Amino acid sequence: MENQNQERCMFCGETVSMRYENNNTYRFVECPVCGRYYQHCFPIPFGELFKNEISSYLFYSKNERKTSAKHNNYVHLGEKDFDCKDNALSIFAYYASEEEIKAFYPRKFTERIDRILLGLAEKSSFVSDVVEMSVAEALSAFFVKRFDGEGDQLTEKEVKHQFSMICDYLEKNDLIDLSYGTQDVCRIMITPEGWKRIDQLQQREENISKKVFVAMSFSENMRETRETIKEAITKCGYLPRIMDEIEHNHQIVPEMLYEIRTSRFVIAELTGHNNGAYFEAGYALGYGKEVIQVCNKANFREDGHFDVKQINTVMWENQEDLRTRLIARIEATIS
Repeated sequence: MENQNQERCMFCGETVSMRYENNNTYRFVECPVCGRYYQHCFPIPFGELFKNEISSYLFYSKNERKTSAKHNNYVHLGEKDFDCKDNALSIFAYYASEEEIKAFYPRKFTERIDRILLGLAEKSSFVSDVVEMSVAEALSAFFVKRFDGEGDQLTEKEVKHQFSMICDYLEKNDLIDLSYGTQDVCRIMITPEGWKRIDQLQQREENISKKVFVAMSFSENMRETRETIKEAITKCGYLPRIMDEIEHNHQIVPEMLYEIRTSRFVIAELTGHNNGAYFEAGYALGYGKEVIQVCNKANFREDGHFDVKQINTVMWENQEDLRTRLIARIEATIS
């Protein structure tokens, strides 16, 4: 650890614990709203022009990043090949690409409202439960923009006006009850009408989900292929889900099946004759999911089982070929 200061989060503006490492080249941030993240400082910090998207992404994803004495999970905002290790901590960093962050952010107002309600439902332990969060957290949770298109901060009046309009809409449509507690804390309760809408959303969640389950080998020689598949998915506006990157406290098979059921579609990478990928693809097909098969062209003769060789498979020769072909298949076959 080289330097530690009390500074402001560049995404939400809250006071954070920040330390600089490698001659102040990288900064590690612990924010009460955004959670833990780190980024390259020069020449321009990652996300300078899409801070609004990052603030909401970090807020919603921080609950999935569990911390313990051995694993202090950070989101890595920057180049993939960053290999900075904290001498005092063993850091597990989840890399968040620009495409993944932007794919997460709602594009339409109704999508924003739905995501807010689903987020509140996740934080509610029971019907009539009151969810408490700071105003700063609520701004991120409600996808309020703090910055303009050039990355410059909006006025406090402009930010409050956005927040008020969203809250007024939710209250006037009888979706939430909102009040304020001490120390500028929002107290939010979902109404019966709000729960009704949430039930409808959850029933069709798999049809509107942005998640894509990827069934593939976890071996080191497939790491480059993994990153290429993830890039193709995010380029198409979806979020990749790979089991060894998902934090959970359950047995792996039930969690894996849950991920498949709640995904929009599944990608099965068959290179290496991966029996696990065959199982996961079969389960997805049985559940009525669209499955995109991909395999290295040189390996398909041996790795492709008889039962799947009749299926139109994306066969790739190199990483750029895989990226191009997979993007084209997703855009052509997934509505």
